[in-house]
Amino acid sequence: MQRPRWVGNVRNGWKADISPDSVWWFPPGAFAIVTDPVLTKPSALRLAAAFVVAPILPAAVVAAYISQESYHGYFLNSLVLVLLFGAYPAAIFLGGPAYLVLRQRIRPSALACALAGGMVAAIPWLAIGIFGGPDQASVDDKLTVSNGVLTVFGWLELLRFVSVTFVLGAVGGFVFWAIAGSVPSRR
Repeated sequence: MQRPRWVGNVRNGWKADISPDSVWWFPPGAFAIVTDPVLTKPSALRLAAAFVVAPILPAAVVAAYISQESYHGYFLNSLVLVLLFGAYPAAIFLGGPAYLVLRQRIRPSALACALAGGMVAAIPWLAIGIFGGPDQASVDDKLTVSNGVLTVFGWLELLRFVSVTFVLGAVGGFVFWAIAGSVPSRR
């Protein structure tokens, strides 16, 4: 398929000639992103590699933090646990459907993949922090959960944790884009 050709202003609207048999009309002021299928379809091997490799860097950062905090230094054990129980399930169960939905609607850019990766990483932890949890919990002798309800400090801790998770997921999303999203045109 060929790239969209913007034909011009036709009766106060823009017309895009997508293919010989399909022409889309956009009213004035409409926001539309038209994708080029040649640029947005990576090979199956690149896509599989992106889903396998992208979670590794953020998981390695988390595993390094865990192994440094525990004073045991079991980096590889921590990495395997973080990948198997944190990174890969989110990438498969949230990232896979997000990729399938978003690839039809937007052109893969570094920013779009980073935002999607951040949301894929942060949403499960936000849901666990809000809907699941103990009756009592504390961090650094400050009460975070009291009678099953988050305290103000608990909300701040949750926001801090989800923000760090979002940034790490954004790094994974950028790695995903570098592998699968930046496919050059094959013309």
